[in-house]
Amino acid sequence: KKIAAMVRGGGSPGSVWWQVGASSGALAVILGAFGAHALKAKVDPQMLEVWETANRYHFFHSLAMMLVPMAPAPKSASPRSGW
Repeated sequence: KKIAAMVRGGGSPGSVWWQVGASSGALAVILGAFGAHALKAKVDPQMLEVWETANRYHFFHSLAMMLVPMAPAPKSASPRSGW
């Protein structure tokens, strides 16, 4: 019950999703810097572009983990949906 309550806690800065999203976002920044500085001289430009795209998607998903829980529940949700 405690975990379910934390997950349903929404997007407040103390919620699990906020913490996971923030940690994931920090990791995205670190990996982006790694790609820009350490990988630049070691991989060909095409693979560096793949790395940058993957890192961008990682960052966007980190933001989504923090923002989506703040969205209100749909008003037409059925009782069986768990909302």
